[in-house]
Amino acid sequence: MNIAHRKSNRCPLRQTCGVLLATLLLFGANVAALAQSQNPVVTENANSGTDAWIITNSANDTDQQIKGYASATSVNKGQSIDFFISVNTTQTYNIDVYRMGWYNGAGGRLMKSASSLNGSTQVMPVYESATGMVSYPWEISYTLAVPASWTSGIYLAKLTNSQGYENYISFVVRDDARTADLLYQQPVTTYQAYNPFPRIQNQTPQRLTIGDEPDPEISPATEIGNAEPLTLAQQEEDSVGVMPTATTLADIGKSLYEYNSSSELTGGGTTRALKVSFDRPYEGWGDGQFFSWEYYLVGWLEKNGYDVAYATDIDLHRNGAAGLQRAKALISAGHDEYWSKAMYDAAEQVRDSGKDIAFLGSNAVYWQIRFAANASGAADRVIICYKSPSLDPETNPALESTRWRDVGRPEQSLVGVQYTTDNEWAFNTDYVVTNSDHWVYAGTGFSDGDTVRGITGYEVDTLYPDVVKPDSQNQTILAASPFTGRDGTSTLSNASIYQAPSGAWVFATGTMSWPWALQHEEFVDARIESVTKNILQRFIDGDPATPKLTTMSFDADTDGFSYLDDAFHSTSNHSHANGYYAPGRGFTGGGIAIRLGGADDVATTNMSGGWRSTFELTSSSNVTMSFRYALSQTPDYEIGAYSEMLLDVDGQLYGTSPNDYIARVSGDGDGGDWPSTNWQTFTIDLGALAAGTHQYTLGGFGNQRSDANENTEILIDDVSVTVTNN
Repeated sequence: MNIAHRKSNRCPLRQTCGVLLATLLLFGANVAALAQSQNPVVTENANSGTDAWIITNSANDTDQQIKGYASATSVNKGQSIDFFISVNTTQTYNIDVYRMGWYNGAGGRLMKSASSLNGSTQVMPVYESATGMVSYPWEISYTLAVPASWTSGIYLAKLTNSQGYENYISFVVRDDARTADLLYQQPVTTYQAYNPFPRIQNQTPQRLTIGDEPDPEISPATEIGNAEPLTLAQQEEDSVGVMPTATTLADIGKSLYEYNSSSELTGGGTTRALKVSFDRPYEGWGDGQFFSWEYYLVGWLEKNGYDVAYATDIDLHRNGAAGLQRAKALISAGHDEYWSKAMYDAAEQVRDSGKDIAFLGSNAVYWQIRFAANASGAADRVIICYKSPSLDPETNPALESTRWRDVGRPEQSLVGVQYTTDNEWAFNTDYVVTNSDHWVYAGTGFSDGDTVRGITGYEVDTLYPDVVKPDSQNQTILAASPFTGRDGTSTLSNASIYQAPSGAWVFATGTMSWPWALQHEEFVDARIESVTKNILQRFIDGDPATPKLTTMSFDADTDGFSYLDDAFHSTSNHSHANGYYAPGRGFTGGGIAIRLGGADDVATTNMSGGWRSTFELTSSSNVTMSFRYALSQTPDYEIGAYSEMLLDVDGQLYGTSPNDYIARVSGDGDGGDWPSTNWQTFTIDLGALAAGTHQYTLGGFGNQRSDANENTEILIDDVSVTVTNN
């Protein structure tokens, strides 16, 4: 978002380095596998964990006692990744690599250690004054060969220098050959967009605690778009890297935001950067934004045994929808704000191919970015985001690095809702339930108007009525939570779910703090856990077979049904059994009918006729059938001459026990009453039926007719077949 000041990206309860994360480990449940057979995540979390990954003595960004970054944001298992590390004053250091997960509440597992490595102070950064981009052309310090046995996940390499100062290098281990239910996307582009490193204490705002916010740094003269931009030629001329001296280092810390960028103006006439590089450490602990929201989500997913593999949004950019061929659904995690065109295109293709998407944060797909190679030619190491067409030298309007809604692709058309406002963590509000009868809320006990404490914020999305909505016939707003932005604007935060024409479901929380309700000790809520489980299990298992697989009211015709004589017994004279469309016969609209008996005086026995149809099951399912009928005889039937209403499914008659007929009427002699059931509704649970095509026939049987005045009529309407998963 283009706002004057932003909240820091840190867990709201953390006041000191060690105390807060320790409080997050007070959960003592065992891993519960959801799959019938153990998946790699369950197997991995059965190993012993440790809390030694917690930083207790963090290096700071002024003295930079130890800092580092990786050559890539993700690496496939069995391959290698390089670490670039600098220490302040020559000394040795250790690297301990941890996989983050559940591990019975410990939160991580030590995977590899390298001790007493020789460290040195690496070169100063290169600063591009035209774009404000800062990069660190450091030498490789350590190469990690990732064993093929490692499980896909989010990994933290904990760096500890000989003086005891600590910092992280964050990366993802992929498993490109693995088939998993869920693919988790870590939003590293947003990590880098907010990263102001080198953020110098007392020069640019530090990470803040609840209720704090930085002083405004932007004057109208430096607002985005108010300054005259440099031409592309001027930018290219001025983009040659310069090596700042130590005395000017405090002047170059920049992110894509004014609030935590140094005061020097870039070529765009703004203090923020127009490009940022992955060739630099993250500020603070070096974790990006992992501990703000993702820590809780990853721990909860792995605690509950979901079959999940991990990647980053750069992998989505590179591999497109093909990268999800082996997953059933995509999870957009945390703060997933910065997307390239390739990412947006891929997500649409994923949805339109029938794969589900869950946006478990807010403010997703807000800024369009482009990627560029670094000075060494490594692809996708630079993020380009001018945030204004007037600054951006890109000539293709579809690629301009501005808001997606400004290039004709509002995020609401994909996500279902879109960003509206934000506020500090201290001003989070309650989540307010709507449409509690939706399947998302099944088994939660939620009613409309129920609340969940404190999980709406710090950024929220809403449904814009005048913005293009998703292509869906059943979008449902699941929450309407009052929220006040930092500018005093009042709005409603909306959670949303919709189903695309492909059958894919797309869920959006509408709030950044949803993961807090999954595992944050102050906000955990069992009902939100159940909602999340309902959604993910629908993603994994697929939709139940469509209810009312067959529905016929016969208001216009008999499509889907065909009439046949001899449906139940052999008749002696076919002319005495026939079927027809019967509009207006004592009911609204149309119906179908079977008449047993004719216009001549030939006596017949064992007359039958019926209407036949089929339904298809894609898997073994429980089936219930229901329909309305009226069975009548003329008043001339002899005593004991009966007529029956019948149902046959796959060659078996179903009736009212102990009979194999649904209803029977009998004659009472010449001149008697007109025997009739009048309109009745019949419902039968057919039990579990196998996958495949099933055939059913609705009709009747008459055992005897002695003259032309005797006939039977059966009317049938409102036939439905309801299917649920077995």
